[in-house]
Amino acid sequence: MSPSRERFERLFSIIALLLYSGGFVGFIGVTNPLYRGVQLLGLLVFLVTVFLLARRWKAVVYLLVQEKFVLLILALVMLSATWSILPTTETLYRFGGLSGLGIVSFVQITLFGIYFATRYSLGQQFRLLAWMFAIAIPASFVVAMLLPHYGVMGSMATTEDLLHAGSWKGIYVHKNILGNMMALGAIALLTLAGDAPRHRWILNLGTGLAVGLVLLSKSVTALVTLPVLFLLLHLYKTLRWRDRLLIPFTLLVLVIGGCCAFLLLNHYETVLLSLGRDPTLTGRSNIWSAVIEKIHQRFWLGYGYHTFWTAVSGDLLSLWSPFGRMRPTHAHNGFLDLWLDLGVVGFGMFVVSFISNLIKGIRLVGLTHTHTALLPLLLLTYLLLLNQAESALVREGVFWILYVSISISFVAEFKALRRRFHDHQPCDQEGSPAELTSELTYSPWM
Repeated sequence: MSPSRERFERLFSIIALLLYSGGFVGFIGVTNPLYRGVQLLGLLVFLVTVFLLARRWKAVVYLLVQEKFVLLILALVMLSATWSILPTTETLYRFGGLSGLGIVSFVQITLFGIYFATRYSLGQQFRLLAWMFAIAIPASFVVAMLLPHYGVMGSMATTEDLLHAGSWKGIYVHKNILGNMMALGAIALLTLAGDAPRHRWILNLGTGLAVGLVLLSKSVTALVTLPVLFLLLHLYKTLRWRDRLLIPFTLLVLVIGGCCAFLLLNHYETVLLSLGRDPTLTGRSNIWSAVIEKIHQRFWLGYGYHTFWTAVSGDLLSLWSPFGRMRPTHAHNGFLDLWLDLGVVGFGMFVVSFISNLIKGIRLVGLTHTHTALLPLLLLTYLLLLNQAESALVREGVFWILYVSISISFVAEFKALRRRFHDHQPCDQEGSPAELTSELTYSPWM
């Protein structure tokens, strides 16, 4: 591959990750005349993705055949248009964000995740993610400090915005998005620093700035999950210990974890009040109870992809009305939203896929010795924690891109590891899709 093309693909990937994460594009609402430009930008990103996928179609076909769950979930999402509670046109596409909302947007996001996995090794993917945060972190500080109308909540005449006045949102549309993204950035940069002695100081600086943005966002979900991720970063390293050390350590962690869980269950009201939350988690537990009732009404296939909270029929308004201050736009739980969208069939598909990936992530940690190899397992854990209070699972965004890319990349990584074991080579080199198809050329760049 020519150096110019390689540089173009890296730059394209970084920009696409930034835009799909919601960076900058949230400033332009659907009623803004400039939104047409956002749509054209989203279309351009999609067309470039399709072009780049077509150039490596052999790698795409090979890896997708090996990792079937991505295709199964994608197919179910597309088929859900046939039983959606919204008209087909609205189910397929609605205005919002870079690529819109709905099935068409989900297909675009998934295709980029497939491209990302078939073009780069896992290590390269996370380094590109680090470059994305190298833009998002300083940009969020600049926007919040110099353009507080855009970067700090409280300047918009909406209930949601005024409710969180003073919380930073940076280059994103909401404080929780900033908090969630910066929590991901902090753990990714800190982990990558372990494998990059020459760049460690800048990665550690980025980690500190990302933590600062989490604090300034005042996102409770991010504030709770980030310390857990920092702890798990060190705990997951124990997966590489010998059995005689691992077994007593595991027992110790289980005892301590059980004690902490017991204390939380018995004093959860005190804990929530100390975090500035009421015992219903700002009404979320009420929403969850009502959502579970709705799930039983369409148990098997759900209401159609990303349609439930958009529908405005009288039946669904009765669900919204008890929560006075604002109308919910999601269930504040990614797993409940997935069940609403695709029923028990889609929920079951994802759970099987997720458990399979967790096992692969644990195996990858045990078979390698790099810090970067910890990131897939950390990201999967973060998705599990994040989606207890937010909805960022099977959705049109960067977290789904990363889930798709990790799922597919595991195929290449384990294929490469098996070959190196056979050839008696070190197992800490990165597996690349190119090594499986002889179609691409792999070269590390950091």
